[in-house]
Amino acid sequence: MADNKLTTNTNQFVISGNLTKDSELKTVGNGFNILNFSVANNYIQKSGESYEQKVNYLECKVLGNRAGKLANILKKGTSVICSGVIRQERWQTQDGKTASRIILQCEDVEITRWPQNGNGGNNIAQQQQNFAQNQAAQGDFPEDIPYGDGNSDIPF
Repeated sequence: MADNKLTTNTNQFVISGNLTKDSELKTVGNGFNILNFSVANNYIQKSGESYEQKVNYLECKVLGNRAGKLANILKKGTSVICSGVIRQERWQTQDGKTASRIILQCEDVEITRWPQNGNGGNNIAQQQQNFAQNQAAQGDFPEDIPYGDGNSDIPF
């Protein structure tokens, strides 16, 4: 007889960096929100006798009510610390091939620095007001995200 026990391994990931562009909010199904953004993460690598700055780019995703609340405050240049789980998304291309990418499905997004506005200064007052209005986006893990059952109809 086959062993039907399901196992899970540790999957927790944290990245810090800056948003490369404004976040993009999609609403699917019965009003379920998906917020997509990309984080650039700098690191230093030795090359011969010198050191070079390199950049990693990681696609990130926030799901549920939190996504809608964060959409207005996650703008290009915002410094964040994102934590969550790594997921592999797979899909069929138009020519029938299977494509995939790794994303960070964020459980928490902490803003560590606001972006500069167009004239070189910080628009701190407006950004902090927006953040305060959307503070509910942080905190307890949202109950509207269907985790664990593997039978979700969420298309991603």
